[in-house]
Amino acid sequence: MVRRVNLILRLEESSLSVPFIYYLSLGSNALPPLIGFYRRKELHAETRVMFVFMTISLCITMIGYILAELKISNLWLSNIFFLFEYAFLTWIISYWIHSKKIKMLVLLTIPLILCMWVLAKLLMKDFLKFDNYFSSIEKLFLIIIACYVLFQLHKSSETSLIRTVSLWILAGVLITCAGNLLIFALFNTFIYIPLEDFTKVYSLHWSSNILMNVCYSLGFLCLRRP
Repeated sequence: MVRRVNLILRLEESSLSVPFIYYLSLGSNALPPLIGFYRRKELHAETRVMFVFMTISLCITMIGYILAELKISNLWLSNIFFLFEYAFLTWIISYWIHSKKIKMLVLLTIPLILCMWVLAKLLMKDFLKFDNYFSSIEKLFLIIIACYVLFQLHKSSETSLIRTVSLWILAGVLITCAGNLLIFALFNTFIYIPLEDFTKVYSLHWSSNILMNVCYSLGFLCLRRP
């Protein structure tokens, strides 16, 4: 039986040290909420939702960290977070879709993903096990939606998108989804490889998380008064 515990707990139990990039990734989660709070007077409808999302995400991250410190598996928390992440990010991205039909279609994927999530949990024999199938599907959906919206914004914009909130939020979504797709898809396979190699692979996740938070932070910095 596989010992399904947090990677950091496994590192602490071994002779390997916890990589510095892990702590950097953990700390970077606080950056978007802090900048969002600092720019709270400039928040628009979609960035208010984004601020709430990043704040809740930070809380979930801290809960996961505390569980790891208590030597309790936090993989089940990831299974819940993926659904929460998809619903919020899809809702935020929908603000930048001009076509009402496309926007409705994109928003309808939320209940679709919810049904898939419920089905996946019913088929799972152990809820504490990491759900690599659902996480992969969720990431693929977000990549498709983000790429479509980014292409449409570029096509319709007469000026550079570099100073727009939408560009940096979409860039963050694409970085975290594309960067983690393979890792999450093969997560339950990677846990069988030597811990040192697994740590190197998972460093890609920590790196993409840092870049994602930098992009989200730049998005908040691009805010203008409504």
